[in-house]
Amino acid sequence: MTIALHCLGLALTPRFYDKNYLSTKASGGIPRKPPNEDKEVTNGVIEAFKRISENEEEAQMLRAQYARFHMKKGFYSRPEAQIDAVTTDPIDWWFSESYKEGPSKKWDMNLESAYLEASASRMEDMQWENLDED
Repeated sequence: MTIALHCLGLALTPRFYDKNYLSTKASGGIPRKPPNEDKEVTNGVIEAFKRISENEEEAQMLRAQYARFHMKKGFYSRPEAQIDAVTTDPIDWWFSESYKEGPSKKWDMNLESAYLEASASRMEDMQWENLDED
């Protein structure tokens, strides 16, 4: 998995961190591990954050938020969030109305921001890039 955007998508899929999911074997009997423990995925996530952020400060914020997510700290430690993580489609989970404000707020994004639109277009460009060619 060498495309940064694919790595980010995998790493931000909540069910891949669920203990029940991780207790099952992958095809071929291989034990599953969470995405944050896969070196290739982690490198892709860091590369994706570098590419979609405007500066190092923003990249650092994204890495810190990702760490809170995969370590299930803050909002992500709540039982409701963990139940929803395995019972809801990832896109619905990330953009659920109940998680946009207050103590349950997820990532610090203003969905009305023009910057977010620019980030989305940069992410679309990323899907065609191969990190091995850099």
